Amino acid sequence: MVKQVFYILFLFLFPLAFLHPQWQWQNPLPQGNSLNSILYVNNQLIWASGTTGTLLKSTDGGDTWEFIMLQERMSVLDIFFINEDNGWLCGESEDVQLSYILGTTNGGLSWEIQYTQLIGGAFKSIVFADDNYGWSAGSSTDILHTTDGGQNWNVQAEANTNLLSIFLLDSLHLWITNSSTYSPTLKTSDGGLNWVADSTTMRAYDLHFLDTLIGWAAGWSSVSKTTDGGLSWEEQYYKLQENWVDIFMLDENYGWTVSSLGIILATTNGGEDWVEQNNPAISGLSSISFKDSLNGITVGSFASLLKTSNGGISWENKTQSVSEAYLFGLFFTDENTGWVAGDDGAILKTTDSGNNWIIQNSGVNKRINELYFIDNMTGWGIGFEGTIINTTSGGESWNINNSPTVLHLYDIEFKNYPVGWIAAGGDLFLPGKLFKTTNGGGTWIEETSISLPPADDYELQFTSKDIGWIMSSNHIVGGLQRLYRTTDGGDSWDILLSNNSDSVFQSMYFINDSMGWLSTYQKIFHTSNGGINWERFEAPSILKSIYFSDSLKGWGGASTGEIYLTTNGGISWEAQNSPMDNPINKLTFYGDSYGWAIGFLGNIIHTSNGGISFLDFNVVDTYPENFFLFQNYPNPFNPITTIRFEIPTSSVVNLKIYDVLGREIETLLNEVKEAGTYEVEFDGSQLASGIYFYRLTSGQFTSVKKLILLK
Repeated sequence: MVKQVFYILFLFLFPLAFLHPQWQWQNPLPQGNSLNSILYVNNQLIWASGTTGTLLKSTDGGDTWEFIMLQERMSVLDIFFINEDNGWLCGESEDVQLSYILGTTNGGLSWEIQYTQLIGGAFKSIVFADDNYGWSAGSSTDILHTTDGGQNWNVQAEANTNLLSIFLLDSLHLWITNSSTYSPTLKTSDGGLNWVADSTTMRAYDLHFLDTLIGWAAGWSSVSKTTDGGLSWEEQYYKLQENWVDIFMLDENYGWTVSSLGIILATTNGGEDWVEQNNPAISGLSSISFKDSLNGITVGSFASLLKTSNGGISWENKTQSVSEAYLFGLFFTDENTGWVAGDDGAILKTTDSGNNWIIQNSGVNKRINELYFIDNMTGWGIGFEGTIINTTSGGESWNINNSPTVLHLYDIEFKNYPVGWIAAGGDLFLPGKLFKTTNGGGTWIEETSISLPPADDYELQFTSKDIGWIMSSNHIVGGLQRLYRTTDGGDSWDILLSNNSDSVFQSMYFINDSMGWLSTYQKIFHTSNGGINWERFEAPSILKSIYFSDSLKGWGGASTGEIYLTTNGGISWEAQNSPMDNPINKLTFYGDSYGWAIGFLGNIIHTSNGGISFLDFNVVDTYPENFFLFQNYPNPFNPITTIRFEIPTSSVVNLKIYDVLGREIETLLNEVKEAGTYEVEFDGSQLASGIYFYRLTSGQFTSVKKLILLK
């Protein structure tokens, strides 16, 4: 069924990929994802691209950076601008099911999908000679070429191999590296009409030519130079098993190359000597570029964004982080005051919703797994090897407490202060333990009314004086998972759920004595009678942490870094635009608007509106001005979902469903439609559970999105 959606007064127009995510980075800044590519457009304008749709833009030569997030959650592998306005990028979706080419004509204010490919390889490199002529290639993809700025992309040559990086000298002369072992580099001298393989079998990852003869190659273990256009190569530098992934030559003398292990080499004599430069990168680098012999930028893993103003003698990391500790504990007492904690005893505090974080001295160097505060002054932290600390000054000072065990401590609860609880374990083969205090943590006594199974994680929650739950998680194959409940304040415990399959318990949350949820491997269990009976729903991902503000509204933080929202008690979930690309260890909310999520390397993100994203819009009369394909809802679905799209002009509209192999499953629409907004229902009752794709084509516009059928 096709339904046209009418607006009486205004239509809010959403230009493609002009996203303002309402989960914002708080640490590090400007962002915390890995970066793949860096490009100087001119002396002041610089672009960088990375995972999770991350774009960074600087207009002051790299001193300050603006974080931009694409609507498509993709790894942007390369970005190229021919001037301040016209640019392109390419990459792949994070589930490696879709490859994209996007273009902008307004300096990155909005991006439109120009080309998509369902599975079969990733577009890894893109270059343009001018506003019209461009090329793109990648792993297991053909060489694509456009002559109209990307409005149409055509296969110029069939490759079917692991192409990696394109170097453009001019509109006629290009080279493409091949990352496959002992595979040749490709070269053209006629704009791609003919591609010729060189005679060498050097495993090159990147190239840089000064003219048609003189060039350099960075690759597996070595850096080499050619003086005959690539017919032969002379090795200049060798380091066994070092991947030199990018190279930039400013002129015949000055050049730099970076490795996947974070090493920077520099030369001032055309490569006769390559000298290692000191830099603060903590992991691999992926791309490097210079505007002159002094000023350059290199980017890489774990948000590395390094800038030099002295040719690389020293490098400054423009990514600023209060802490790079892996974070596990998270607690807020109101919308302003909160703490996070993690590895090596790290504790950070905020009093302004996370806009600023201050390091506190915990006095310990063990991982702190969890925090609990009864007010803004009094709180506890617990962690590895029996670590217990407490504060009565809001964290200005922390005291080390006597511990009843050397086991790892995973969760702490003071719902009914001064009565408190700690769950301990950490050995996958020895039982866990439960400890209780009745004097505010002065002494802890082992609770013998329960025998916890071996586990490497426990969650503990009380909703009233008498009612409480313990969840145990064992991540080895076949490990025992259990959920316990007490109705008498911990004097006795009953097993409510027990599971020894591969579906590991991930997280639980109860809003009162009766209603709660438990997440497992892509499943959500829900109870409305205190755990006596459970409903099972499908989850969109592995939700490592869940939180519910009421009986309907809840959030789940995924192992992929994504955050999902449910507004119907967990029956269905909708992805929010989380900017993180690593696992979310914990999320929490104060009310249903203020939320925080934490992860690896000090990652902290925050929302003040429940995580709802918005797109910049114009107020227009009745009809859309741009094409736009929305994400289907609900997603995942069973068995019916709604697909919504907008078209600005009367045109033939084609909407089809494909499986993961790219085979057409069903044509939902293939007819002329007037300008407007439409909704189409798709019924998947005859299909098996799995991942599918829907593609909208109208004129030169094409967009593809993923949908998930879970039965």
